[in-house]
Amino acid sequence: MSLRLRTLAGAVMLETPVPDSMEDLQLKLDMVTDVPAALRKILYNGADAKIEDLWHAASRAADTETDGVVEVSFLIDHSPYYRWDIAGNPDHPCLSGSGSEVTFADERFDYVNVLSQVPIKSGVHFVEFLMHMLQDEQWCGVTWSSSRAGRSGGDVPGCFYYSGRRGHQNGHLDVDRERCHRLPFAHVKSGDAIGLLLDADRHVVMFTLNGQLQGACTVPDEAMYFTTALDRQGDCVELRRRLPAEFPYKLADVPSSKFVLIEGPRAHSEPGLSGRSSPSSRSSI
Repeated sequence: MSLRLRTLAGAVMLETPVPDSMEDLQLKLDMVTDVPAALRKILYNGADAKIEDLWHAASRAADTETDGVVEVSFLIDHSPYYRWDIAGNPDHPCLSGSGSEVTFADERFDYVNVLSQVPIKSGVHFVEFLMHMLQDEQWCGVTWSSSRAGRSGGDVPGCFYYSGRRGHQNGHLDVDRERCHRLPFAHVKSGDAIGLLLDADRHVVMFTLNGQLQGACTVPDEAMYFTTALDRQGDCVELRRRLPAEFPYKLADVPSSKFVLIEGPRAHSEPGLSGRSSPSSRSSI
């Protein structure tokens, strides 16, 4: 009895005797694809199957007959790139929602940062942060550290579109950390859409607001998570995937005055405003 794994186009990726264990089967899959495990999708008998389901089915078939093939299909599901990791957030009891939408449901903490489920290592990706509810301030962008998730990640590095606080005239491009303002951006309010184009091959991020170019910056050669910061109970952000070809600007369209290189000295945050403070002690920027 053997196990045959095909792409949806019908090409054989793997054909092997039924492995002795689920771990052996996982290792064999790892050898034939460099796709992260979270993006792998296996179809058996026309339905989604987990590794353990597939191995048990193949093992049962091997117990009843020595010849034959267990046929399964393999596809790549990119949706975890664009879904919020709510269940894996260290402060998930404060959050509600599913898929691409998240809400700050319980403001027991000052803020909670949320990351996408799987970091991006290559390719060009266009998303919009739909600000369904923004009541004070938020940071939307990318980070190369999973430690940003939760209520303790305000000083974790990243590249962010800072909304500005209510009553302010501007937002900002924050590079390296929150409040490390490098460029003035347009102010963001509820109902706005922050566009972000991540070119993970050229290590560049570009930002728009409601389709209008705001600026761009370089990022390190690291795997990137999309991230948002929920600051007030009821804040709600949807991460909407768009086709890269729909992004309205090319990198050549960005003037040098709106392009930030992160090489060299790190930006300095404003005195006393590294990260976020309690609501009662927040200062105007």
